[in-house]
Amino acid sequence: MSGRKKAATLVALIGLGFTLGILFTSQVDLDVRWRGAPAQVAADTKADAQQVIREASRLFTDVAKEVTPSVVTISSSKVFRPSATQRRFRPRDDAPMPDNPFDFFHRFFDEGGPGENREFRQQGLGSGVIVNRDGYIITNNHVIAEADEIQVGFSDGRHVPAKLIGTDPKTDIAVVQVDVKDLPADLPAAEMGDSDALEVGEWVLAIGSPFSENLSHSVTAGIVSAVGRSYVGLTDYEDYIQTDAAINPGNSGGALVDMEGMVIGINTAIATRSGGSQGVGFAIPINMARNIMESLVRDGKVVRGWLGVLIQNVTDEIAEARKLKVNEGVIVGDVTKASPAEKAGLERGDVITAIDGAAIKNTAQLRNMVARTRPGTRVDLSIIRDGRTKRVALTLGELPEDAAEPEAVVEKSVEKLGIEVSAITSEIAERYELDREKGAVVTDVASGSLAARYDIREGDVILEVNSESISSLRDYERAIEGIDDAETVLFLVERGGATHYVAFKVPK
Repeated sequence: MSGRKKAATLVALIGLGFTLGILFTSQVDLDVRWRGAPAQVAADTKADAQQVIREASRLFTDVAKEVTPSVVTISSSKVFRPSATQRRFRPRDDAPMPDNPFDFFHRFFDEGGPGENREFRQQGLGSGVIVNRDGYIITNNHVIAEADEIQVGFSDGRHVPAKLIGTDPKTDIAVVQVDVKDLPADLPAAEMGDSDALEVGEWVLAIGSPFSENLSHSVTAGIVSAVGRSYVGLTDYEDYIQTDAAINPGNSGGALVDMEGMVIGINTAIATRSGGSQGVGFAIPINMARNIMESLVRDGKVVRGWLGVLIQNVTDEIAEARKLKVNEGVIVGDVTKASPAEKAGLERGDVITAIDGAAIKNTAQLRNMVARTRPGTRVDLSIIRDGRTKRVALTLGELPEDAAEPEAVVEKSVEKLGIEVSAITSEIAERYELDREKGAVVTDVASGSLAARYDIREGDVILEVNSESISSLRDYERAIEGIDDAETVLFLVERGGATHYVAFKVPK
């Protein structure tokens, strides 16, 4: 496979060389020996250029031939009895497909006669990738979610039933399996690459079944537009590969392949205003998908590492308030009791800058790294505490299945401050269901104010102002009086039993 990558590099370099040569010779006089045979020079240049194009085309063709048989079409169906409201507004069979951010289409077919007890069949179409000869197939959770029946279609035209092994809605990965006896004898399993080594600008192919099974095993080409895309808002754990290779409804669960023929991503979603591809598609990195698959097959569930902290990104305001030199890393807003973090001595206000030597830039990166690490693994954290850098070693626990996972707090932009604050009386504590007596509680937030835009809410308890503990309303008033205009202020706020930081600049 390395030979193919070398060939791709050679083709690219040859093409670049010819382009630069043409640009150069168009600006300078040619040597007299070339001037004597301009027709021959032109013919040779054209022949060389055509050869480069043929080599590049052959590279794409070879990769497509190798990987396409491993990509399958997945059809799912679910029988349901709609409510009275759903029956009233049931789409016609020829109605346009509804929009769906996960590019998964539905259609409803009337399976019964007249009356309120009719059943309907919801059908979906997607793609999947055969990853080994045991019949395991990786696809998207949204392709087979709540399906009663799953069918897999091979490139030879056969359709066989598949059983569900497991799903993980938090990453939108699912694993299904077909009987080994149903696999075509000569069908190769796709080879999985290393998505961590993927670079922006690499050529990739997207393979799947856009729009209908009649278009199965379609291949589109593009480049890697970006890696590590998070905060897209599709799943809990996001680390997407972004590509401009055309991905359309039905491509979900299909393969994103590099020029070595290695699967480096599972196509999952598009950003679109039209419902079709507009050059912004997202794929789940194969390293993440592989970890999820192995966990589902081995444990019957997804086992994730657990640190036990509530974290938030370090904004410019927080960096200024905490006197940090950079605004990278994540700040610990709270530490879960009896968690690995608490046992290791992590404290509120610590800034985590690296894990096992890998720099941490934001909350999504830290959450993904911890989640994909097996419980029981010992890790080293680099943190900043009180302006000093130190290392903390701890052993990760297992993320509880029912954990709410308040691992990240999203900071909001702001303009001006505007809150009313009260001491915590018995009446106030009952009104806001507080189990504490110390602190200052927010009783009103002005619409459009600085506090409102920073998501300070009624019922929030202010525990600190600029690292000064707030035990009473008087403490709060004294802290506020000492704040100058244009100064950055850092609040520590408790909400629902968890704490987080809010930083803002006081307007002049």
